[in-house]
This record gives sequence, structure tokens and C-alpha cells, in this order.
Amino acid sequence: MVLKVENVTKKFGGTVALDNVSFSIDHGEVVGLLGPNGAGKTTCMRVITGFYTADEGNISISDKALLGYLPENNPLYQNLTCEEYLNYVGNLKGVKDLKNAIEEVVKKTFIEEIFYKEIATLSKGFRQRVGLAQALLGNPDLLILDEPTEGLDPNQREDIRNLIKQIGKEKTVLLSSHVLDEVQKTCERVIIINKGEIVADSPVKKLEVGQGTSIYVKVDGKDIIKSLKLLKGVSDVEKLEDGAYLIHSKENKDLRSDITKLVAKNKWELYEIYLKKKSLNEVFKELTT
Repeated sequence: MVLKVENVTKKFGGTVALDNVSFSIDHGEVVGLLGPNGAGKTTCMRVITGFYTADEGNISISDKALLGYLPENNPLYQNLTCEEYLNYVGNLKGVKDLKNAIEEVVKKTFIEEIFYKEIATLSKGFRQRVGLAQALLGNPDLLILDEPTEGLDPNQREDIRNLIKQIGKEKTVLLSSHVLDEVQKTCERVIIINKGEIVADSPVKKLEVGQGTSIYVKVDGKDIIKSLKLLKGVSDVEKLEDGAYLIHSKENKDLRSDITKLVAKNKWELYEIYLKKKSLNEVFKELTT
């Protein structure tokens, strides 16, 4: 286990930003901390990195693990070149063999072409790459990335996402986002936070299935809705615009076998049937509204 967050609470005056938050991350995981704006994502990351002190609870990072941090809004020194900035950060971190360490992170983040340019002249995408490069200096085991794709255009988002996925093959990564697509495409596991509380913690694929199961059925016959509603395990039947039916099951039960038996019994014409998973977007809305 690289990171363990235990019963952490953080307050700002009368506002509870984090309310008894607990989770852990194992070596090699790429985990998304997902939540709407103001949910507590940045506060959680700032407590983990020591920028804030928790009012209650504990943060544990494995003994030999080093931490790299890309803060929200990626604060950089605009008047420095990329080379100067990485040397500055490397010296602050006490990185040994700094020249080779910088060469390594420059290659990993693909910033060779702008290495000698002033940061003020760089695009937002390249600035994020420089931010990732400084986070990687010192070869940390754990990377904390706060909204790493915020403000980027679609092409830049994809570039940074692919870069994070590549880094995730060697590092443990916790990244925050309110963009569902980013988490789905980048992370294996998602922790959803809302109003300072953890409301879900699950592998992405399991979360999509585990919040309710529906079966799409396109069928022709008599008394379809009435018959389907009488089927054991069915909670509701919804008629769709295309003439098909969406059958909602109780306790996430897969009712396809029972439905096909009912179709045969009633001599209906069956055209299509499949299990319909909830998207992460649907799950997110249910858990945060």
C-alpha cells in the first residue's frame, strides 16, 4: 500500500470541506478522484501533500515512497525558461545527479523542443507538460495530479491523458477531475466525492454495472408491459421512443434468460435484447445530486 487516508476531516471555519474521508491506494494503481466543483477534491489533495493539516484523521505514505505533486492551476515561474525552472525545482528537492534526472523527465514528457524557451511563451498544453516534468523529478513513487487537463483543448487533453497513462505504467497515480470522460479513459478505479464525503469507491467498470441493471428489449406482441411487470425481479418497465422497452431489475439481476422464456411462452416476436450498463455519467449524477 502506497497511500492510506484514514478518517480525515478538514474544516474552514464553519464549513466542513472533508468529512471523515477514508481510502487507500496500492502500488501501480491509477485512481481518479472525481466530484463536482467544490466537492473537496483539491482540499483532499492538499491534505495528502501536507499543504493543509487535517483537523482529524491520519495520512500515511509508505516509508520509502517519494511524492510528486502537480497543483491545481499549475503555478509556474513565467520569467524562467523550462531548463531554469526544472533546475530550480530539482535543487529544492535535493535531486541527485540533477542533469541526468532532468534529461529523463524531459524525454518522458516530450518537452525537448521547448526546453530552452521562457515559460511565459508556452502554450497551456506545454505548460502542463512542464508541470508534470517537475512532479516527476526525483523519481517519486506516488504522483498527485490536481485537475491536470483543466483548460486544455481536446487535442491537448488527449496528449496529457496519454502521457498520464504512460506514466501510470511505472508510478502510482491519484488524479482529480470533474470531467467524467477523463477519468473513464485514464483511470482503472474511481473515488467519487460529494460535499466532502466519499460516496463511491470502485473499479470504473464495476461502478458502471453496480449501480443498477437494465435490459433493452425490442419485441412485438400483446400485453407486453403488463406481462413484463409481473416477471419476478422486475422493478419497472419503460417504453422507449423506438418502440422498444427498457426493463429495470431489482438488485442488479440479469433477467435476460427469464425474459426470453416469457417471450417464447407468449409467442412474441423478439428482435433484440441486451444488457444496458449505466454510463459513468449516469452514475455520477445519481451519486452527486
